[in-house]
Amino acid sequence: LGAVAETLRLSAKNKGAVLFEVGGSFMQMGWAGRDAVKTTATADATSVQVYDAKKYTVGAVIWNATKADKGVNGYTVTAVNTITNTLTLSTGVGTGGWTQDDIIEGYLPAGTSVGAPLESRKTSLTIGGITKSIKELSLSYDDKVKMLDDEITTNGYPTDYAENNRSVTGSLSSYFRQNDMAQFMDGIAGSEQAISLIVGDTAGKKLQIDMPRCKLQVPKVSANAPTLDVSIDYTALGTEGEDSITLTWK
Repeated sequence: LGAVAETLRLSAKNKGAVLFEVGGSFMQMGWAGRDAVKTTATADATSVQVYDAKKYTVGAVIWNATKADKGVNGYTVTAVNTITNTLTLSTGVGTGGWTQDDIIEGYLPAGTSVGAPLESRKTSLTIGGITKSIKELSLSYDDKVKMLDDEITTNGYPTDYAENNRSVTGSLSSYFRQNDMAQFMDGIAGSEQAISLIVGDTAGKKLQIDMPRCKLQVPKVSANAPTLDVSIDYTALGTEGEDSITLTWK
């Protein structure tokens, strides 16, 4: 509970799909284990006695796996009594009730896949408005938070957090071509360029990433016979408030 998204990682190569990785943290952990009904509960009963109520926490969503009774979308546990091993439910159990030794466990609805992966090969990139051919690229978005978990409280978990500074960095690599020499001067001079990235080529299924003010680092050259590779690290900066990066589905 209390999920906070903190990081986003994007990577693309010349094959496969564009990879997105999202990371974060939570304020509170809950669980729904696997146990059984101890005392039969009649239809519409909003409390169920199990053998060990410690296997569940408030907020857990459960169902009767034996009878395949999940109600509308599972039964939410609103209270747990570990002395009497009783679970209080948000709604009454289904027709026929729950019988002794019926299996009670966490309920997770079947997921539905939405959309299709975006292909890396359908990625285009511009630096300063000029299209650049690349071999691979990466983008890291960090907006770390500090969970206020060192306060004296009876909750047993943090109830608030504080945001840290945002950081947007990345890297791109390509074959070293004649016109890339100018990027050494950009890196040495600390020049800023706008970087735009479009993933996908079908209207309604494209992601555009704009970073209007990027500080380019001095390129790094490496041998890759019979060619040379060049990689450039960059940092996206804001111009007004937190506008260092914009993601638009289009």
